[in-house]
Amino acid sequence: MLICISFHSSLYSGVPTIFFPMFWFEESIRITPELAQSLKMLLALPVVGMYCSIGAMLLGLFIVAYVGALKLVARVQWSTFRSWKGRESKKKSNKVVLHDEKTCPLMPPVTTGEHNSKMADISVT
Repeated sequence: MLICISFHSSLYSGVPTIFFPMFWFEESIRITPELAQSLKMLLALPVVGMYCSIGAMLLGLFIVAYVGALKLVARVQWSTFRSWKGRESKKKSNKVVLHDEKTCPLMPPVTTGEHNSKMADISVT
């Protein structure tokens, strides 16, 4: 490559005339058909990688959507259960049950009144 002063361009105005040698090489090889086939498969690697990454992203989006749907269904069921439970509690009366036949009490039911022999007479002086 020869660099010399150019009168048409001010870029090379103060440059001395210099000759730079340039080298280039050409190489060629011969390979077997089996090795050429495996090298062709390596050329397809970027395309395969792109499709695999798109598949992984779609799988991740599916998992996120599935978990979100499960959470949403659980929230709807819980709110339905809470509203149903609230309606049930409004239907019940405000009576206090001391003894229920369905449960096994720890102590026998206590009755109030004068005919109860288990009640102790306490007098405060």
